[in-house]
Amino acid sequence: MVGRKALLAMAAQIYPLLQDQELTPEHGLLAMCSNMEVRQNLMNTLKVYGAVQIHVARMKERYPRNYRLYFGLYQKSLKEEKIIDFLDDASVLRMLVGTMLPESLCSQYESGILIFDESVGARADVEAAQCEIERFAVYVRKNPEVIFREIQLFRRSIADGAERKVALMLKATVCVWCEYLRETMQQQQVQKEKERLFKLVDEWLEMSEGYLDFDLFGRNIGEMVVNYVNEHEDILLGEVDKVDSVMTKAIEQGRGVLENRECFFVPEELLREACMPLGDTISFLAIKRGLHEEGYLLCNNSKNGNYTTKLLVTNVYGYTSRPRFLKLKKELFESSTSMGFRRDKR
Repeated sequence: MVGRKALLAMAAQIYPLLQDQELTPEHGLLAMCSNMEVRQNLMNTLKVYGAVQIHVARMKERYPRNYRLYFGLYQKSLKEEKIIDFLDDASVLRMLVGTMLPESLCSQYESGILIFDESVGARADVEAAQCEIERFAVYVRKNPEVIFREIQLFRRSIADGAERKVALMLKATVCVWCEYLRETMQQQQVQKEKERLFKLVDEWLEMSEGYLDFDLFGRNIGEMVVNYVNEHEDILLGEVDKVDSVMTKAIEQGRGVLENRECFFVPEELLREACMPLGDTISFLAIKRGLHEEGYLLCNNSKNGNYTTKLLVTNVYGYTSRPRFLKLKKELFESSTSMGFRRDKR
């Protein structure tokens, strides 16, 4: 059973024909991955499916039209003009892959955003899909007239401007895929598969509609912090008004997280450590700025990149101090995939 990644690989197999019928995006795609594991899985799977990983800044300006998907990894060291050059050339199917991309890119190429947030698939499923894609490629080369006819029929069935071009590209690919399936499946089975894949495309693209940079990935940062705290025994979690001598020492060492009814108070260095896996895609300052702009990070003055807040802490013995924390709303740590902070941390 093919899925999202396989559909992209199959779209590349018929990309020039789709282009001729104006069923492809005017620019490259943005693959937004919810975390590093999903990103790595996406790249590994695409390579198994025949896609080519390239360095964005070194890709030729134009490639002869061909049947490959080219993807590059976003890195914060890349110059924006190089990324734009890469995405603006639609001679071949191109995709930029990352966990967090600059807001300017997301706004400019919003119509090409694809969200990847699924868990890693089984190796057997990937290998089975690889075999199907290879057979599909052979079928396409042997039956160009049939493929062209199916694409034309799909083109005539849609109204101009009814859907995003990326949706049209994927749905036209579904039609060609289902024509291929007719060789081995009954009509009723083919129709069910077509309905399943059309629904998959609709749900996938709906996930990307109205995408906000930190709506999905800001919450991912919260999940990273939860996991980091839960995995490190030396980090303690406690309430603001119940600070004992052990928590006092943890706060002094930057290993104490406090909470009240609305917020968690996280040491700045602790957040930096938790976000280290994102270091090759986004700066720590950009993470703080993004959290602040989306309302997750509260502070009195964010000038010069200082987003910390002084917190008056009075321990159970009456001793007071004013350590600095990043004041983060609890909403940031609410995730459908996270169980939250461990109870023994409290």
